[in-house]
Amino acid sequence: MRGCTGFVEVLIVADEIKAKAQILDYWRAIELFSPQGIPKVNPRDKYEPVIELIADSLPPWHPDHPLQRRSNDRELTWRHQVYCGIFELARVLKLLEDKVGRDPDSPDEYVMQESAVCTFTVTNNGQLLSNSLVISTCPWAAARTINPGPQDPGWLYGFDELSAKIASHFNKTPQIKQDASQLENLSPNEVEQLTTPILSAADVFREASKIIVELGAHAFIDHLAIRVKSYRISRRREEVADDNDSLNSFFINDLERVSSSVQSANLGDGLATLLRSRTPDIISKRIDVREDHVTTYDLLSPARFPQGCWPARNKASLFLSQQLAVNWIMAKFATNLGITSVNGPPGTGKTTLIRELIASVVVERAKRLAELKSPDQAFSGVVERWLDNGYTRSVSFWHHSLEGFELVVASTNNGAVENVVLEIPGRDAVDPDYTREDTYFASFAERLLDAPAWALIAARLGNKSNRSAFVNKFWYAGANQEQSGPGEKVIEKSNFLEYLKDKREGVFDWTIAVDRFKKAIQKETQLRNERLAVYQLAKTIPALRSCVSGLIREVDEAMDLRQAIMEDLSTAEATLDRNTKAIEATINDRLLHQNFRPGLWQIIFSLGKELRRWQGKDHALEMLVTELKAEQPKLMAAVVDIKTQLMTITAGIERLQRKWEAAETDLCEKLGQLDEARRWLGSYLLEPEMLDDAEARERIQPWSDPEWNEARTQVFIEALRLHKSFIHCNAHRFRNNLMVAMDILSGKVSTSITSAGAQHAWASLFFIIPVISTTFASFDRLFRHLKREQLGWLIIDEAGQAIPQAAVGAIWRAKRTVALGDPMQLEPVVTLPLSVQQALRLHYEVDKAWIPGQVSLQQLADEVNPVGSNVDLRYGSMWVGSPLRVHKRCDKPMFDISNTVAYGGQMVFDTPIREPMELRPSTWIDVVSDEVDGHWVPAEGVQVRQLLHEIFACNEDMDRILILSPFRTVARRLWDLTKSNENVQVGTIHIAQGKEADVVVLVLGGNPERPGAFRWASARPNMVNVAVSRAKRRLYIVGNKTLWSKYPYYGDLAHILDLHGNAN
Repeated sequence: MRGCTGFVEVLIVADEIKAKAQILDYWRAIELFSPQGIPKVNPRDKYEPVIELIADSLPPWHPDHPLQRRSNDRELTWRHQVYCGIFELARVLKLLEDKVGRDPDSPDEYVMQESAVCTFTVTNNGQLLSNSLVISTCPWAAARTINPGPQDPGWLYGFDELSAKIASHFNKTPQIKQDASQLENLSPNEVEQLTTPILSAADVFREASKIIVELGAHAFIDHLAIRVKSYRISRRREEVADDNDSLNSFFINDLERVSSSVQSANLGDGLATLLRSRTPDIISKRIDVREDHVTTYDLLSPARFPQGCWPARNKASLFLSQQLAVNWIMAKFATNLGITSVNGPPGTGKTTLIRELIASVVVERAKRLAELKSPDQAFSGVVERWLDNGYTRSVSFWHHSLEGFELVVASTNNGAVENVVLEIPGRDAVDPDYTREDTYFASFAERLLDAPAWALIAARLGNKSNRSAFVNKFWYAGANQEQSGPGEKVIEKSNFLEYLKDKREGVFDWTIAVDRFKKAIQKETQLRNERLAVYQLAKTIPALRSCVSGLIREVDEAMDLRQAIMEDLSTAEATLDRNTKAIEATINDRLLHQNFRPGLWQIIFSLGKELRRWQGKDHALEMLVTELKAEQPKLMAAVVDIKTQLMTITAGIERLQRKWEAAETDLCEKLGQLDEARRWLGSYLLEPEMLDDAEARERIQPWSDPEWNEARTQVFIEALRLHKSFIHCNAHRFRNNLMVAMDILSGKVSTSITSAGAQHAWASLFFIIPVISTTFASFDRLFRHLKREQLGWLIIDEAGQAIPQAAVGAIWRAKRTVALGDPMQLEPVVTLPLSVQQALRLHYEVDKAWIPGQVSLQQLADEVNPVGSNVDLRYGSMWVGSPLRVHKRCDKPMFDISNTVAYGGQMVFDTPIREPMELRPSTWIDVVSDEVDGHWVPAEGVQVRQLLHEIFACNEDMDRILILSPFRTVARRLWDLTKSNENVQVGTIHIAQGKEADVVVLVLGGNPERPGAFRWASARPNMVNVAVSRAKRRLYIVGNKTLWSKYPYYGDLAHILDLHGNAN
């Protein structure tokens, strides 16, 4: 039987591995059909002109082309990116839909995007740059869809082989110019032999035609169009090819890399958990924090709070749901790796939560540092060395106890990650008390931000431009002697490289830094224990109250029982008394009867009848006496038994009363102690019964009173100082390790570096700058040298907007992942129609739960998070992980609308009271018109123009106005109306994610003859929710109220606006 069981387990594991591989292959297929866009024609652009290349014209790199007459810096030269085989993505989508069908409820608008079959780079000398050719997967996949078609087993396989073959032919083109990095080992004569002729426009068309035919793209490209973008580049980099893939999905390489890891069970805990089958046991283990108050209260124990916290502005503490999320994350990842999630609706403090996690991670690393006998022990003694262009590079490996603290913030949304890393080091992110001195490299932080900063906490990396800017500002920056703020010392060295060179080991007193940190920990621990004692006290009171109530109930029940027994005793005694009296009476009756015994003559004359009558009565009396006497022992025994019961119950009552009195005394004593604690803890004291009020509890800031909050903040501040001292003590090692990190960021690192070497170089950069941000689009290129779980922490911001496959490589590289977002905000944008996604899903035999057009990364992470809550929505219940609930952004009615349509009424309103505005209240401006152009209703444009005139006439102090629409055609027309006003931003609802404005105008548009578009816009609450939740003060809806109110969520929108209007 054991053998059979083991065999079954092997089969289950094999099926699980197969399922995960199929999901990854399915997502890869979607990305093959998802190309990047290319620049539009704009020959007048001063810096990056884009032209349409004609076969018989002069290309822009020709000496006689007008571009060459433009003024040029001696240090710069032109480089030219050529895009060949321009095609409309919409045409590929139509082609695919011809094969697989169309979703009838999809909006009848395609993504207006152009892409190209291939692209390559031409130097300003008119030579092709070797290894610059990039071939798009999209036209190849489209051609494969035509022939051999989706039913062929090898449908989407073979691209790498074909592209390598094409690239090999391309690199043999006479006009090819070898990458300068490949010429280092050639002799001058060999280099001279590589002199090549100038590439003509005809040459470009010839090469492009070959590639298009080899790909099979000629089947749907009727006209060969070629576009050239020219841009300036340093002459030193003139002949060095960029490694950027400007045509294909950013995620294909990682998907292929991770997919190959599935069979070897090398996915890592986070990705393996995310991709696991949604079995019933996952649901059965869920803890609903709204219902399970015992577990919730346990998670909010002061013992579970991180020892450090962020120095928040106004020294504010976290709300209950925020603290619950932080405590759960740190508890989960204290002993385990994997993935978890936090559901953060708009305005609920997601950035605040990220700051707390940063403080917690930094403090945990500081605790490891403080355990070292000397700073040298932080390194393992292993050093990796290699020669790079004549320079020796080396990386000192960290001790394993100091690995895993790297913290990356990543997102699909570039604006989201920028907002986070720009806010975190900024002075506005902390209380002014913590900006009076340079705690942690504030001057360097200000150089990176170009704005006032309080500490070098975060840096923006990601794309090549950001990386280059970071390296130049941080590592190689020129002199800057300006003082950054009050009390801050001027740093003598202008960049971190020079700063480290100036340090000498032992100059700064490591022992003092450790001692200060330990004293901060001791103080925090003392205050924590005081609050923990109150927590444990408060935790016992409900049980004590229950005990007292139970004892009262038991006493009452015992008293009732005693009363019943006493009644029984009275009855028994009365019965016994009656029996005794009956015996006496019967005996007396018999004695009296003896006096009336018949005489002899009576007996004779009655022939014995009188004697017999007398004898019968005497016998009856005798029998009655006997019976009564026989009954008496039983009656007496019953009385004795009942008396015994009475004594027993009386004794029991006395014992219960003593227990009751003792319990009540204990309760009163503890309540007194709790009252005393309440006097110094005030509203920060959390009692278990407070969790019963679903709304009031969310406004509680549990246990984080100013004294303890300040102590925890000081732990974080001393942790930063300890890090700084450690850096000074190990300046030489940091200089070497960071030099390698800068090489990685600059794309110059030697191929000799190992993955472990890169990991420890990165760890050194993360030691100095705890948080690095990037988009998923840049993640693979930024961390290409890292493998499974070589990063410590990954925080995914706006995870509700992320397609799952975008994060696969990031999650694979991270030990711990926190998905932070809101599935009720913008859904992931997938260019492929749902019908195509469905067809691919069926082809790869994948469950519909993995369709990226219908599920976000946030939803997948929520599903495997055991701590969360159910939200009841119109289309069913949805499980969300660790939900944040207190909203502090929008006024009403915007809050009410979002809370109703998207959050099942579970959000809690806590927006601060603001100064009143002169603008009219939020309302629906009803526009009924038969004139429609696509989805654009001109009459709505008239109303928008009038509304803007009204708004600007009020002279309100507003940051900006957002004008949004569900439809691109409407947004384009609105932009034409408002493009002259800098304070107005126009776009589709999809551009609004992460933004906010005092006033939002939602222009609905819509063609009544195209009901599918209305169904698409109202299929889920997300669009309404995003648009509404951007508005802080006013919301104006412009559109046909009767028409739109028929559809889900827009009816709620109209109803709540009407109620709000009536209330005003």
